Amino acid sequence: MKNLTTALLYSVLSIAALGRGFAGAIPVPNFSFEDSAPGFGNPTGWTLFNSSSSPTFSSDVLIAANGTPLVSGVAGSQFAVVDLDHNNTSPANPVSIVPPNGSLDGLTSDNLGIFAANMLYTLTASVGLQNASSLLDVGLALGTGAPALADVFPAPGQPSFAFALINGGGFSDNVLQDETITLNTNTFPGLVGQPINASLIFHSEQQFGRHAIFDNVRLSSSTAAPEPVSLMLSVVGLLVLGSVALRERRNARPA
Repeated sequence: MKNLTTALLYSVLSIAALGRGFAGAIPVPNFSFEDSAPGFGNPTGWTLFNSSSSPTFSSDVLIAANGTPLVSGVAGSQFAVVDLDHNNTSPANPVSIVPPNGSLDGLTSDNLGIFAANMLYTLTASVGLQNASSLLDVGLALGTGAPALADVFPAPGQPSFAFALINGGGFSDNVLQDETITLNTNTFPGLVGQPINASLIFHSEQQFGRHAIFDNVRLSSSTAAPEPVSLMLSVVGLLVLGSVALRERRNARPA
């Protein structure tokens, strides 16, 4: 009986330990954008994306040397700048056009692996705005492929991406700050077996060109915490086994 109790106790402890998991970094190509010469173009390992819901803007990605433009809080010599411009003017059309929900642009990585079941993925990057404004949002998305505007703004009721858009009103001009999002595949079961893509996203409702700044992208994974019901059952099991073990010790004492 004692050996059985010990075996059951170890089993329950193993279930409870799943919540701690084992963290591991997932390599992100060109995570600090150091491998590309300054200039316009797609960074190695990343793809520029456009939202079909926002056809009126022009955009490109600039790999800029630190100090061009002047940016503080950047580790390393290069970073990515995404330009999003509604200034679609011409002699025949002198008025800038802004779609009702603004426009979305950004960078999406190459495939970084495959989403696995019962895993927690954590994406962190340094993000900022050249001109901080409440009409701008900058952030991160994690899922499969590149998010369109409808995937992140306004926030969908059933999102297919884990994402965060941080309003520019909380930023200072040309200062980067770290932002983090997580994706639990228990919450996104449809992503299991699909490619992992990290996206750096920039949303704008302003008429004229503005820049979002990104650097130092990191992605890691760990075993997801057990569901609350499973965790509760584990705790109850520990209490029961502890009570049984205590009773066994009492019964084993000499009369």
